[in-house]
Amino acid sequence: MSSDKSGFLVSAAIVAVGIGGLWAFPTMQEEGLQGFLVRLSGSTAQKGSVVPDGTAGVPQPDGASIAESLAPGHGLADPSVLVATSAPDIGAACDERQSEDPAVVGDRLQLRFFERSALAAVEGPGGIIPASDIVFERLDLSGLYEIDATSSTSLPAIGHVALAGRSLACIEAVVARAAFDAMGVQTTVTAAFAARPPVLVRGAVRAPGSYGHSPGLTVERVLAQAGLLDSRDSASQARLIALKARRTDLERSRAAAALERMRVSAMIAGMRTLPEDDPLLQEILRAMGAERLAAEERALIEMLDAEDQRAASAREGLADLNERINIASRQQTLARQQMNQYNARLEQQSLRLRNLQVRDQRLENTKMRAVDSERILLEKQDLLLRLQAERRQSQLESTLFATSRDRDLTTELRRLETAIASAETELMAIAAEERLLDADTAKMVVTIAGPDGSSVMAEANTPVRPGDLVTVSVTSPPPADNQSATLVSPYATAIPHDIQSASIK
Repeated sequence: MSSDKSGFLVSAAIVAVGIGGLWAFPTMQEEGLQGFLVRLSGSTAQKGSVVPDGTAGVPQPDGASIAESLAPGHGLADPSVLVATSAPDIGAACDERQSEDPAVVGDRLQLRFFERSALAAVEGPGGIIPASDIVFERLDLSGLYEIDATSSTSLPAIGHVALAGRSLACIEAVVARAAFDAMGVQTTVTAAFAARPPVLVRGAVRAPGSYGHSPGLTVERVLAQAGLLDSRDSASQARLIALKARRTDLERSRAAAALERMRVSAMIAGMRTLPEDDPLLQEILRAMGAERLAAEERALIEMLDAEDQRAASAREGLADLNERINIASRQQTLARQQMNQYNARLEQQSLRLRNLQVRDQRLENTKMRAVDSERILLEKQDLLLRLQAERRQSQLESTLFATSRDRDLTTELRRLETAIASAETELMAIAAEERLLDADTAKMVVTIAGPDGSSVMAEANTPVRPGDLVTVSVTSPPPADNQSATLVSPYATAIPHDIQSASIK
């Protein structure tokens, strides 16, 4: 009986704990631990509790009465800690003067949320237990968050919060205020940059590409990493020498290709002199001389003479075949006439043999001659067919040779045009790089374009933010009356941009 009673009491206790948990869990989820404790403290103060000596129905004193009855310095916290917290102030944290390194689109932030909850003072077996605070991290909110293209980030249970353009201190205050507005809890937020978009550098630098951002990054530091082109260093001087040598080789190669193009064009047109309207004729004369031009013209004449000889030989061979075909045709005609005569004589002798007017021997001789004439006719026909086939083959070979010659010359002309165009493109690139390296004839201009599309003129100490595009390009020196429009910089050069630019001297 006692065991059944004990089991019933245990079951009742489990049910009571479960019912209490069903009430406490949604309250903690919605209001946090601090809200739950405040509600629990209020309900306890209204209904009263059982004192340690077992006396029931006696209301327990609230925190204010306990604080008044205790001597100063006892350690009991102010009962105001049990009052609902107020919204955090974000005004000072978001002062624009503190936003030297604001967050940008593409930043990844490490946000950590810490919630503070107050435990009310209670009376224990040994006396009054003073009020205390509990601080714990909200792991359901802490994590890595990225600022998207809308300049905001999405936080669980809080929603979208605009963070781009704010400093870390401002982000902490704004997120804490958003958490209070959304959940009614007071949290302490810590923010740090986990990853930042790289800085992109392009234009007149030795190593264009992306570079990692670091606090305090400026144009001077970025260009120090990318390697600003400057004719004063030894590497640039060596590069200038190499560029000049390469330019000389390319100019000679282009002149040689242009000269060969003149010869091929003349061969296609059947001209025995080189065309004088080529746009690179003067460069050919300057780079290769008149003797080289005359030698190419002699080679053209020799090649045309060889083609003329081949064509004349082909015509002679074709004429010889035509003559042989005519002779074979006449022989075939004579052989057919002779065969017809022998066949007619054979028929006549066969008739006379039946009349006993001729002998069998004579008839046999006529048959033999008729068979020989038919064989000769077949030989002449075979010869005529072979000669006709040989003439067709010769004509086809002549046509194929002419077609192949034209195709090869056209292909060679296209190859030469491509080689000339490639050389001209490389020469243009060399000229542009020489202008970059020659500080006496060119200036550089630096432009910074932000992720939002804005563009600003840059000087050496201009800050560079994550995701910025730093463009370095070459421009002509500004006129003397326009010097006031330039920016001063330790660089000897700077850069114009297609959006907005400023010279850096």
